[in-house]
Amino acid sequence: MPHLNEYLKELRDRVEQGISLAFLDFTGKFEESNLERALQYSLAAGGKRIRPVIVAGTAEAFGADQSQWTGFAAALEAIHCGSLIHDDLPMLDNDDTRRGRPSCHIKFGEAVALLAGDAILPLANILILQYSQDISPSSKLDLLRLISDSTYEVCRGQVRDVELMKEARQSDSETLIRLHQEKTAALFKAAFVGGGLIADAGPEQREKLARCGESFGLFFQLADDLDDYQEGADQEGEEMVNLVNLLGRDEARLRLNALKSEIEELSTSMPIKPLLEALFSLIPVEDG
Repeated sequence: MPHLNEYLKELRDRVEQGISLAFLDFTGKFEESNLERALQYSLAAGGKRIRPVIVAGTAEAFGADQSQWTGFAAALEAIHCGSLIHDDLPMLDNDDTRRGRPSCHIKFGEAVALLAGDAILPLANILILQYSQDISPSSKLDLLRLISDSTYEVCRGQVRDVELMKEARQSDSETLIRLHQEKTAALFKAAFVGGGLIADAGPEQREKLARCGESFGLFFQLADDLDDYQEGADQEGEEMVNLVNLLGRDEARLRLNALKSEIEELSTSMPIKPLLEALFSLIPVEDG
């Protein structure tokens, strides 16, 4: 649908502009060192920017403007980027590349990468405090609490992932779903809820946004697993533990469609339908 593509491109362009300016403005306050270089390298690595797009799209759907959502959108993307810096380290996923470029630890060394990932945490708080205009102090506090809670959930999910890899193949779908509720869905939930908070959405709407975000996070992960799936065999030399291998392709497709229906049902009383349609256009659901 061309109008969805145009909507998403326009929103993503504004998100990219806003968070890039915020990142550069903050890191530019310090005398440049390898820490700032590593942060700029990782924060400017691109990607879909899907989490800040959700923040922006949700906030604007409920009546907020760009000056209000930029700080939280940038903070959430920073947390995501920081988690990727740490994920790529040899002690975790041991990935040498990220988005077609050397990973942060390959470019700057493991010690600097570890500290850059750590520095993301105070950076996210400052982005919310400094770049969230026309938002009440109590709402800023709510946003700080939201991003702290979701970041902790991501860390819990990563620990579950590490423990799961030690027990390769001795898992079940419910354990893996719980892992993805924390490691993947937590930031999506924060994106939807944060957008609602910024625009002063009511408690009932924020609850629906939270459920929508959690379901969308699982939808996103399951779609990614389906995309990576190789029926009947793992990738050579790798231990593949994902939902599709545990559920089977047909059951995974059924669950993916069920999650989409659940998200659409939750959104019926909220003004986020155009945003969701645009997001689903990025992640097409295969027919069974």
